[in-house]
Amino acid sequence: MRCFLSLEIPALVRRACIAATQPLRSFSSVAFVAEPQLHVTLRFLENVGETEIAALRAAVLTPWPVAMLSVHGLAQFPARGSPRVIWAGLRGDLDAVSAIARRLDEVALGAGVAADDRGFHPHITLGRCKSGFGGARIERAVRESAEVAIAAAFFATRVVLYSSRLSQDGPIYTELAAGDCAAGTS
Repeated sequence: MRCFLSLEIPALVRRACIAATQPLRSFSSVAFVAEPQLHVTLRFLENVGETEIAALRAAVLTPWPVAMLSVHGLAQFPARGSPRVIWAGLRGDLDAVSAIARRLDEVALGAGVAADDRGFHPHITLGRCKSGFGGARIERAVRESAEVAIAAAFFATRVVLYSSRLSQDGPIYTELAAGDCAAGTS
């Protein structure tokens, strides 16, 4: 089963992220993430079985530190050239977010999930480019929004384990477990 671990973001922040992508909505080669599905991915998990999922569910239900974040600017992967992914950057307590991601990675590795060698870069994926068509114009539009404040400070208060099933209309996420963050937790 395909799964991922994430930080939930408030609806107001998700709506602000959607609004920030309006200048890019005219590019038909970009498939935008639906507003309810926006999140901060902490760890992607490919081909996990029930044993691994049980360990991850238990981990998610433990207390997590609250992180105060804000969303600022659009960027792309890769950093130069035709974009494959358009994302929003995060500012704020990124050390806390990275610590949560590291703890979850340790649990995943301990449960037998393969290592993720991409490294952790906290962000919110907003869209995926389906082709290189219009790549230079998309890159220019993303650069023009690189320093735009998108959403004011908010608290990330839930860590969620989702399954992800691919469909013709995009991925379908199903919540498997969620744990609340608590102030003062480390």
